[in-house]
Amino acid sequence: MVSVILHIGQPKTGTTAIQNALVAQRDLLIKHGTLYPSPKHIPYVHHFLPVLIEDPDKIAQHTLNRMGFSPTVCKGMAREELALVRQQVDAVQPKQIILSSESMFRSFSTAKFDHLKQLLADLGDEVRVVAYLRNPADHYMSRAQQQLRNRAEIVSPDPNRTIGPLTAYRAAFGDAFECRVYDRKVLRDGDVIRDFWDYAGLDPNLMPSNADSDNSSISAEAMSVFLRINPPTDAKTPDEAKEHSRRRRAVLQADADLPGATKPRLRPEIRDYIIRSNTELLQQRDEFGLVFPGLDYSIVGQNVPTQTPTFSRIEELCELDPARRDALEARVRAELAPSWRHRLRQLVAH
Repeated sequence: MVSVILHIGQPKTGTTAIQNALVAQRDLLIKHGTLYPSPKHIPYVHHFLPVLIEDPDKIAQHTLNRMGFSPTVCKGMAREELALVRQQVDAVQPKQIILSSESMFRSFSTAKFDHLKQLLADLGDEVRVVAYLRNPADHYMSRAQQQLRNRAEIVSPDPNRTIGPLTAYRAAFGDAFECRVYDRKVLRDGDVIRDFWDYAGLDPNLMPSNADSDNSSISAEAMSVFLRINPPTDAKTPDEAKEHSRRRRAVLQADADLPGATKPRLRPEIRDYIIRSNTELLQQRDEFGLVFPGLDYSIVGQNVPTQTPTFSRIEELCELDPARRDALEARVRAELAPSWRHRLRQLVAH
């Protein structure tokens, strides 16, 4: 019997750390009967799954950026990826297959879930689905950092919409669907990789020795610099994606090199608002058994402001060191400045 595990996120719950660990141990896991398939276009993650079942106009932009920038091309690549996975399954004959894509954390129609279940049934005899969920305040901070890396915008702290996907997956997969809390206090050994290893029944000795479950975090000063230098749109062409990547690397490197970096923390009043406004926390607890350590459930849904706050400066979200921010920005702009060769080519061209 071949079992299939589908790991669906939620985004910002250590998904990349889990995926990187599985990639790092791919060859060793195969020897012990577990296959983490290696797609061609995005080798460490299986974003082709939602592409196969989703409408073309609903394919995530980050997936389009990596698979052709066109829904039609992306669909074609996804079919190629599925064929490649089937070839790997036939060649290895594993006892277990693990697939992972945080882009799967969404509500699909019954027809699309039926399509997904058929795809998975073609790979194995039984299917389990697992999702991790995070305290919404911590989730917001991580999401805000990711958004700033991609565009000059601070996302508003809108309530998380998780009950839709959770309910849909439970309806589609029944008891084969499991939710787990992403928090060091409840994760196995305080580590999401170790926790997933346990869920999947993998030998702990097969974990990578340098496993790190933390999502890469940037300082509040780096968040502010991202806001100042990033273009206010998502990358939609290869050239734009390349430029976004160049800016991202420059800020991350400067933040790592400049002393004084600390993990940003939301201002208490912002954190309080997020907890109060996320009324789905009660449904997560009562219907799915998800309890976040240290969260005051008595304030959920109580005295929620009528308007969602918006922010134009990082200082409104969390405290930062203005001197360090300015020094960081100077380093980044110097790194991004065109070289004299590039400026000379521009002068010649004109």
